[in-house]
Amino acid sequence: MIRKESSNYSDLEFDQQDLDNIDNAAQQVDKPDAAIADLLHDTENWEFSDEEADYSKTTRLITRRSRPGYERLRVIEINDGHFDNKYEKRLKCRRTKSDDLLMVILSDDWLECPVKIDDKIHVTGEFDINTSSSQEPISNDRTIRVTAMNNLIILHPDILISVTKVADTAFCSRKALISERIRTVGEQKSKALVYGNIIHEVVQNCLNDDGDFSEKNVKKHLGTTLRIYLADLWESDLDFDASFAECIQKLVRVYNFGDTYFGDMPKVNAEIYDPRSYNDPPTLAINKVCAMEEDIWSPKYGLKGKVDATVQGSLNLKSQGVVNDVIMPLEIKTGKTTVGIEHRAQTMLYSMMIAERYDSTLPSGLLWYTTDNSITRVTPLRNELRSLILKRNTLAYHMTRKEPSKFLRKFNGHDISQDVPDIEDSILPPTIDNTHGCPRCFVVDACMLYKKAIEGPPNERECDIHQLVNEKTGHLNTRQLDFFRAWEELISIEEDDANKYRKHVWTLDGHEREAKGMCFSNMSIRQSTAPDSQVVIAPTTTYKTDFVYVFSKGDLSPLPSTQIVVGDAILISIEPDLVAMGRGFVLSMDQRNITIGLNTPFNRAIFERRSDLDGSPAHGCYRLDKDELGSGMAAVRDSLASLFYTKSNERARKLIVDLETPEYNNEDIMSDNDEKAYNGLNEDQKSAVNRVINTKDYALILGMPGTGKTTTIATAIIELVKRGKSVLLASYTHSAVDTIVRKLEDTSFNILRLGQKSKIHTDVLKFALTADEKVQSIDDLDSLFMNPPVVATTCLGVNHPLFTKRKFDYCIVDEASQITLPVCLGPIRFSEKFILVGDHYQLPPLVRNDYARKNGLDVSLFKRLCDHHPESVVSLAHQYRMAEDIMLLSNQLVYDHKLICGNDAVAKQKLELPNAIKSEKSEDETWLTRVLHPEFSNRVTFLNTDEIPARETIHGDLIENFGEAALVASITEQLINHGVLENQIGVISFYRQQNRQLSTRLKKYNQVELLTADKSQGRDKDCIIVSLCRSNTTGQIGELLNDWRRINVSLTRARSKLIVVGSATTISNSDKLCKFVQLVETKGWSINIPPDALNGCVFPSMSVKSPLTASNTSPSFVNSSSQPAVTKSRSNSPLKSSKRRKTISQSPEKENKKVKKEPRY
Repeated sequence: MIRKESSNYSDLEFDQQDLDNIDNAAQQVDKPDAAIADLLHDTENWEFSDEEADYSKTTRLITRRSRPGYERLRVIEINDGHFDNKYEKRLKCRRTKSDDLLMVILSDDWLECPVKIDDKIHVTGEFDINTSSSQEPISNDRTIRVTAMNNLIILHPDILISVTKVADTAFCSRKALISERIRTVGEQKSKALVYGNIIHEVVQNCLNDDGDFSEKNVKKHLGTTLRIYLADLWESDLDFDASFAECIQKLVRVYNFGDTYFGDMPKVNAEIYDPRSYNDPPTLAINKVCAMEEDIWSPKYGLKGKVDATVQGSLNLKSQGVVNDVIMPLEIKTGKTTVGIEHRAQTMLYSMMIAERYDSTLPSGLLWYTTDNSITRVTPLRNELRSLILKRNTLAYHMTRKEPSKFLRKFNGHDISQDVPDIEDSILPPTIDNTHGCPRCFVVDACMLYKKAIEGPPNERECDIHQLVNEKTGHLNTRQLDFFRAWEELISIEEDDANKYRKHVWTLDGHEREAKGMCFSNMSIRQSTAPDSQVVIAPTTTYKTDFVYVFSKGDLSPLPSTQIVVGDAILISIEPDLVAMGRGFVLSMDQRNITIGLNTPFNRAIFERRSDLDGSPAHGCYRLDKDELGSGMAAVRDSLASLFYTKSNERARKLIVDLETPEYNNEDIMSDNDEKAYNGLNEDQKSAVNRVINTKDYALILGMPGTGKTTTIATAIIELVKRGKSVLLASYTHSAVDTIVRKLEDTSFNILRLGQKSKIHTDVLKFALTADEKVQSIDDLDSLFMNPPVVATTCLGVNHPLFTKRKFDYCIVDEASQITLPVCLGPIRFSEKFILVGDHYQLPPLVRNDYARKNGLDVSLFKRLCDHHPESVVSLAHQYRMAEDIMLLSNQLVYDHKLICGNDAVAKQKLELPNAIKSEKSEDETWLTRVLHPEFSNRVTFLNTDEIPARETIHGDLIENFGEAALVASITEQLINHGVLENQIGVISFYRQQNRQLSTRLKKYNQVELLTADKSQGRDKDCIIVSLCRSNTTGQIGELLNDWRRINVSLTRARSKLIVVGSATTISNSDKLCKFVQLVETKGWSINIPPDALNGCVFPSMSVKSPLTASNTSPSFVNSSSQPAVTKSRSNSPLKSSKRRKTISQSPEKENKKVKKEPRY
């Protein structure tokens, strides 16, 4: 039986006031759910005793230690009951990477652990396992006992829970979990919170200055920090000078901190409080600061955290002597000086994690209260540690997604007769029903919403807070409650799927991850620098990086094929067990080196210290993992939940959830003066602008490819501002926001662009808020925030302080069809009316989980409203991008011939080749002549590769086609040779690895843009070449080529020339692509590439990588050397047939027809 959860740690008492101190509130901001910043580290466990350890009187205590046992197991059977007159819970387990069976016996407090069959667990501690036998019955030497005094069990260890949240469970586990699940935005910060954050940063800066806490240095940093926090001061209505005076009063006690505690050896007056040595307090000397805001991942404990400061010091333990080189966390508390349980718990867990990372045998931490400049030494004790892990396990249990419920299927109109279980257990711990504390809790709105919508209406007799539930949710009808429940479950399913990818960083070793194309293993640092300026990694974007590291393989071999590309986020780990030691992004790559930029230095001293202790190679063995960034679902949940709070927009809720019909004015708003503004717009665009200005609720604009939706949006904004309206402009991507802002740069009104400077287009930076001379005071900031009629940001950028004070008349969301419904709710909740612009015939919202996708997570708010109120949609049909023949493809395949060419010039445009040879059509024309020659070529050309050696290759999760890449590269080079400018050409593939192949072959043409189908929406080029990549004998095309919306996007990017390269036989297994093949063949736009075509390809002189074969594919090229003989033609022009060709020796392997599921990425 699973015991009822206790609301307190065992053996401890709690003070409710501990929950109210300033710093705890500050950490709600400083250490949020960490959708983008949750970095963890691998740790292990000790057996801790409540008795004081007997440390030897050595001057260097830290030595290589025997690491405690650790087992990763899957539970396959559970039996609980009385065994030998003692109640126990017996778990039959199997090792996750073998068939070995082990027995884990839980007793004492551990009986509360809510473990179930098929759960993953970690067992850590001191135990010896007999590995010579793995059969049943399980012997005693393959049994681990987890008791009050021995060993620990970690439930669902791959769920990494913030140390701060575990510490916050002291009073209410539900509050801790809700604040992990929902990150509230748009709420004004308190004065105490702002001051706590400022003081926290000031003391960290002084620590970084080698402990210089002089009055001069403290005041210098306070002035600088206050300027950094101007937006927070403005948000909380605080005066700069008054804030300086109040903060300095709270800092006066730290002036002597450096003189007292910094040094080589402890000073007599450097006493610290230790409850275990009350009568003989130890003294401390901080030798150096190892790291600041150090991110630590602890997969073995299922914890994550960010340590305020990591310091190396010496402790004089008096009767036990001086202990040197102790690495400890220093937790900074700027509020009340009461040593609360949350603070002790937090420091205790950090001390364990730091001890493992730095291989220290003396796990303890320092708790520094700046108000009275006191330091407390916190040592992990067995009873406290056990209670904390039990609390952590309870949180993990509730955070684990259960089986999809019948409710979700019923909500979406699916048949629920099949065996789909309901969710039996709540996703949250129970409410504590405290009539005094619950109404004052900062998560009360979300807590009551979950209680009513998911857990059901409370029973008045059994629930002391039933009136509070009714007060917070009584305004919601059944449909609205069901809507929240269904979408909350969809978000959770998707979140769980995203977390599965992240856990591979520690559950798979470097070789396994590298085989899947997700990391580079066995890497060494070849060079490290601190650049003086920004590093540009895209033509329109600059990324500022403070530290640059160049990595290569330890044996200097070429880098293998992976999914990692320039711009990707990267985790730096030390193999085998130090995970996520650094985090940065890829600045550049070549065949042997990858350059990583970091904003903080990579702490190589950690490895050097550990290698010195355990005999590891001195040069290190690094691993670079692609960082599967957190899903950011905490902010997404907040956007969803905010729609249902009592203070939310009731009209918006009825329009979005209840699908009430939107209302419009019927007047024609175009006056004589407006005619000038509308000059240049077609009738569709005028109707769209008219609908925007006339709406009382919302308007929907369907912007088909090339129809000028950006111009329409810009014109609508101009007209709204003329009428005195304020506009919030939002989109999912920074590039889409900046494209519209650039259209407005010549207007007379002010625009404010919110967002990180590194993500904003260089042409738009003049509208961004930057730390320059424009902002000299809070009044200046108020003017910048409140006066511009137009504010532009991304949908996830609405966590800015501005949104605590401003509401807008209109919110215009571009790319609305690509944004999930909850994300779209983020910006529109700050406006009275909203305008959605999109095209649900192009890319849908990106959803990873199949079940979530099938149950509606990929249905955007734009599509939902379009489907239910088609009369509210204004379509833009006149397109100004594609030539008529190119337009025909999407017209016939997708738009039912609704697209119209804007004018004859657009319809008849052709790609100009200035250097083309003017020759007559002849019998000996080559296939390349038909592709390139302006007189002979079509605006649309399909190159069928069925007759050439261009089969796909699958290696792990990577798909590429060497032959097709060679063909595309040759065509691209010939276009450039014949006068087409590089920036006129775009190359699209559905697969990132194919793009990497193309990037390697086209690296000297750095202005040719290489895009995936997903990245190409919104872009256009004079000439587009599409590489379909898939070519096999089994007819497998995978999910990407089966997605007609991706196909539509790829076929509508070209203005005057579209070249599609692929296997007609293979792609005909897709309905849309089969119709495409039939259409191009009917029109005479298809060319069958002859078998010897690759022999004449003009290609840069580089060797082609040997193909990696897979069980369901043959190699792209196979000969005796495993390399294709791709050579340069002897002629500079392909327009005449070359009679001197080399032959490719071919011996294709027999293909295995076993069907494999296509890797998804």
